[in-house]
Amino acid sequence: MTPWNLERFAQSRPFLVHLTLDLNLEAILDDRVLKPAGELMRASGQLDWLTRRRPADLPLTIPHRADGVRRVWVRDQIPLRPERILFEPGWTLERFVARLNAMVFLWPATSKGPITAGRRQIACYTRRPGPRPLLIWMDTRAVFALNDPNRVRLTTVNSGAPSVRGSRLGSRGESTFHPIETFPGPSWRVVEVAFEGPVRLPETFRVAPVVAIP
Repeated sequence: MTPWNLERFAQSRPFLVHLTLDLNLEAILDDRVLKPAGELMRASGQLDWLTRRRPADLPLTIPHRADGVRRVWVRDQIPLRPERILFEPGWTLERFVARLNAMVFLWPATSKGPITAGRRQIACYTRRPGPRPLLIWMDTRAVFALNDPNRVRLTTVNSGAPSVRGSRLGSRGESTFHPIETFPGPSWRVVEVAFEGPVRLPETFRVAPVVAIP
């Protein structure tokens, strides 16, 4: 088995992309940081959502040093369908939602756009009415240089959108998220790059509307 290697990964996936909403851009640019949903929920005092699946986009009001408060939106979790999940022993929907809320998710990408799983997810949200989705593009090497790689978790699936193959449910639990050193395979198998906790944006990041995926 070929171990995961950052340099090989960066050569084949030179960009990492984060999907957000135009309504969130001002808050993101304030600190140049992508924050996990759970951190935003705690800041807003809406702790009941830390373990609850979101059936719709969730508006949150968070403190802001200049404006007093700021409004941000956390996307729904409609693709996280419990009936499609086989949880590992000791795991429940609530525990898994809390795990997702503790991380920031990035899609691997080339200059032509995100990988297939990312494109599907982006297309799903783009078709819905409401706020305009945006993509934050970052250089892969720069992200790993600026953020602690020990907080990285890699997946081989879209963790928040389980699928059923025949009669086989999508397995979810601790083994969904792999530290770099235990990732089971080569770089091309990476579907998501997740960081436990916030992600600092490199100087070279750029923002683009979904329709302008290069």
